Amino acid sequence: MNKERISIQEQIGKGYATFWNFKGDEVILMGSKGSKKSKTIALRWMYLLKKYPRACLLAMRDTGITLKDSVYADLKWACKKLKLDKEWDFKLSPLEATNKKTGQKIFFRGLDDWQKIASITIDDPNLVLCFEWFEEAFEIVKEETYNNTRMCSRGLLPEGYFRQTVASFNPWSNQHFIVKKLTQRLTPDENILIKDGKQELIIEEEQEFEYLGKQVKEKTSQLLMITNYKLNEFLDIKDYAAYEKMRKEDYERYKTAGLGMPGIALGLIFKNWRIENTEQYKNMFELIRRGLDFGYSSDPSCFLQFNVDTKHKKIYVFDEFSACELDNEQLANAIRPRMPQYALVKCDSAEPKSIAELNKYKINAIPATKGPDSILHGIKWLQGYEIIVDPKCKGLIEELGLYRWKVDKYGNPLEIPEDKNNHRIDSLRYGSDDLYLAS
Repeated sequence: MNKERISIQEQIGKGYATFWNFKGDEVILMGSKGSKKSKTIALRWMYLLKKYPRACLLAMRDTGITLKDSVYADLKWACKKLKLDKEWDFKLSPLEATNKKTGQKIFFRGLDDWQKIASITIDDPNLVLCFEWFEEAFEIVKEETYNNTRMCSRGLLPEGYFRQTVASFNPWSNQHFIVKKLTQRLTPDENILIKDGKQELIIEEEQEFEYLGKQVKEKTSQLLMITNYKLNEFLDIKDYAAYEKMRKEDYERYKTAGLGMPGIALGLIFKNWRIENTEQYKNMFELIRRGLDFGYSSDPSCFLQFNVDTKHKKIYVFDEFSACELDNEQLANAIRPRMPQYALVKCDSAEPKSIAELNKYKINAIPATKGPDSILHGIKWLQGYEIIVDPKCKGLIEELGLYRWKVDKYGNPLEIPEDKNNHRIDSLRYGSDDLYLAS
């Protein structure tokens, strides 16, 4: 690629050869945490842009504000990894990258308004938009948005070139359209994912349609992949120890966050939620609440900010902070800049000493009220609201996809929640205590 020879195999490791060499129309890649999917995709895009000097790339997420710290950072990292950083100029304003030699562009766009993407123009007639990357595709609420955006890349291609979209995401819920697009054709197999760290399937089909008054046939191809941390030889022993701990202590979570299998709806407590950029609603916020659940070593301290719309029965969660091994002074310093001075924070009443220390460090913290069956009462109240979660609140998104009722020996859900995957959800309850206790 440069005069300095680079081993692609050393850069990407093993497990993604089928994806790396696939030239079909669509890739749907579902990977667990630590599966190296985003880094591999970014390396491949930079490699393909070098190989096809007339091709351009459109990199997307559901909201524009998340681009800088995700796809932009990954592609810039991949550029340096492949020793291409002297060829590319990455700019923050506007967010884009340009090849200094060829003029090729990498466009970064949020899907907040997908119709604006259709207006992307490439000034150089020698260049063509070939590639599209939907990162964190689980954040896309409407399938229509995904399908329509894919159609924005169209037109004749130079000889030898190909057009491709890649959708990558974590496997939080089996009810999401992008997960269904994969699992309807490729059934996740727990044993294979444990043994091989991946599943993959190429589907080739032939479409027949009318073109310029004639019946024509067109071949389409799709690569479906499920990957997990077992493919990632760049993880260290502590990373593997964390997965092993998860496997032993919370196997249901391990299947999703570890093996890459989609969340199973059976026994799921919350189904009344969706991911959406909450920035557009902030001028309507009137009843902002804040909740804090204490943790330390393996369990994180979790802080949430959210607005409760009692009239329309909606909760907008717009901010989340969580971290392990913070003392109360560090915790106070972390959450203080996130909210107005003197804003009220309702905390787990089981830790009065921690609440007193937070007040010492200028956090207006008070204990949440816990009445009889307050956990169950709070859950029931939350189930009566639609919960809109901002994409940056990843911890809550994960918990909402995993928090379940206990089941009896026959697999029937009981009205007793499991005491796990609930730290942010507990913060949500604490911040709403007076509302659900009064209902």
